[in-house]
Amino acid sequence: MKKAGISVVKEPLKVSARVLKAPQIRYLNGNLFPEPNGKWRLPKHAKYEIGATLKRWLGIFLIVPNERMHFKEFVAFVKRFYEECGIRGLQIDEPYDLRQVVCDVENIEAAFRRARKENCQFILFGHSDRDTKFHSFIKAMERKYEVITQCVKTKTIYNVMEQSPVSLENIVAKANVKLGGLNHSVVLADFPFDKNVLFVGLGMNHPGVSNPHEETNPSARAQPQTAGTAFPSNVSVLGFCANDGAIPNEFIGNFFFSPVHRDEKLSVLDKLLEEVFERFHRNRQCAPTRIILFRSGCDEGAYRSVLKYEMPIITAICENYAPGAPVSVIIPSKLQQVRFFKQNIDSQDRSDVQNIRPGTVVDGNVTSSAFCEYYSNSHLALQGTAKTPKYTILYSSEKEVNLDLFERWTNALCYDFQIVTSPTSVPAPVYIAQRYAERGRQIWNTFSSSNDANLDGNISNINGQNGLGAARSWFKWQWFRWKWFQWL
Repeated sequence: MKKAGISVVKEPLKVSARVLKAPQIRYLNGNLFPEPNGKWRLPKHAKYEIGATLKRWLGIFLIVPNERMHFKEFVAFVKRFYEECGIRGLQIDEPYDLRQVVCDVENIEAAFRRARKENCQFILFGHSDRDTKFHSFIKAMERKYEVITQCVKTKTIYNVMEQSPVSLENIVAKANVKLGGLNHSVVLADFPFDKNVLFVGLGMNHPGVSNPHEETNPSARAQPQTAGTAFPSNVSVLGFCANDGAIPNEFIGNFFFSPVHRDEKLSVLDKLLEEVFERFHRNRQCAPTRIILFRSGCDEGAYRSVLKYEMPIITAICENYAPGAPVSVIIPSKLQQVRFFKQNIDSQDRSDVQNIRPGTVVDGNVTSSAFCEYYSNSHLALQGTAKTPKYTILYSSEKEVNLDLFERWTNALCYDFQIVTSPTSVPAPVYIAQRYAERGRQIWNTFSSSNDANLDGNISNINGQNGLGAARSWFKWQWFRWKWFQWL
């Protein structure tokens, strides 16, 4: 090591850090500040900022062998769920039916067909802890039949009924988002959000080496492959979301399939950005005043590729839809080895107390000399050492903005994930985009190995909500036979 000019210091490097103040959390009937650990408790009578409306819905209890929960217990849970929805401001009617369905492919799909004919808008499933296979299939049927679903494990139901009202609050929060509501907004006193700034998050999901879903997917069946109709063996999935709705704090998302490649190139980037800008113009009747794109799924070795191949597309489309608006591309990454520790740690404290506080920012000493970087630890690590994400500003056309604005907005966006009352480790648009990519993978695994992959029609412009953390997140899904599958 000495010959190579490398030496190891005896003490960890000491760096200066600062802790940013958490944003206010706004509900319909009042604001609150999170606690120092980043969490906050939903006030007893707090109402969601936008309560969803639900007219026709039902509850389905899935029957599996040796299930300990009885149907009457599920009925009692549905009643509690309905009451909590009313407390939080949802305009919801009583369920028109409660049913028991055998947990297998044929009966679950038959339940969806029946619900679709009954103009059902939402199905609340009671799903056994003993089953580990059918959740993905239920979500695939949700897409196919355009009926919004929410699965609640029987363990969670017991927890709600016997121990924790917080679990019920989380379930209702997720349901409100699924149905088009908005639970809370984030308010910054310093460096407030520009109401027409456009945040875009990207997340990638690549296939594994093998296809494990063929062993675990209950709908997997042998699929004859004939010329012109066979699906590809696998795809990469790009999830994205953006605050391009009518309300600045709502994030709308989607996902695309693209050919498998490991060089991290985004072959659908132009289609994606066009969709986002067109929806922004349609909902806001104006162009964005600033565009900030969080591009995850990219390591340092791919920076040059992003600058060479993606930035010309991004800048051209932004100039076309928002002439003159400054554009910034930020790469969030948790795949790095830098860890931060408080200087004085009491080993007797809980791990969350020993870790650095949410809002801790480091922007010197350990950052790159080639790019503008900062580390922002917005979440609370409950176990182990906090893995602080690194943010690299790969490109920016900003002329009058300093690094402080990016750091504060990054931290504040981590409080905008709608279904939990604590900050996430990365900003909401990134977190949600990654969840969209995961959901796209689930649906691909279900449909690509089933006879449903040869549907003659397509499902498009579905105005249902998937609720993966995105406020008013809308499905927009198209399913094609392989012989005319659209490689975007």
